[in-house]
Amino acid sequence: MGGPLEFEGSSVRAVLQDLVDRRDPLRLQVRLRGPATALADRAVMRTASGRVHLVRTADRSGVDALVRVILADGGTIDVLEDPPPDTVQHAPTLDSLFLQAERQAQQLLQPIEPCGGLGAVLRTDLSEMVVQLQRMPEAANRVMGLADGQRTVADIVAASSYSEVLTARILGKLH
Repeated sequence: MGGPLEFEGSSVRAVLQDLVDRRDPLRLQVRLRGPATALADRAVMRTASGRVHLVRTADRSGVDALVRVILADGGTIDVLEDPPPDTVQHAPTLDSLFLQAERQAQQLLQPIEPCGGLGAVLRTDLSEMVVQLQRMPEAANRVMGLADGQRTVADIVAASSYSEVLTARILGKLH
């Protein structure tokens, strides 16, 4: 159905809405760009009848997968024809998914803003950390141990054994 469509982070909603509005059954293969690729480098969406039937990354689905698309700096979308889904009635609209995903993305981005965002590389001052280790909760110790001067904030969020929002809050408070 033509070559890949390019999008920038701020335009992804409009590009996806144009595709969903076609109402034809489509499979959208989304390749992501930027630091958020530490969380996911691609997503797949299935749309039909003006609704979204599937959003999936390697490890997430639904709203959680759409958050990764929102966090990307940009990317490309390959548009493919798809067989019609079995059910159309219960599939959400793109607007309803985006509202939830944008809220979740803000919960992740707001605490790490002082750190420089997803692409920032954090380095822990070991001498200062030794002093603070005794006063910090275990979760904070583990998250800060990932700040090795090579990993981006997105890498740390992806590697942490804690939820993405908790990890982001820890990074934001300790930065």
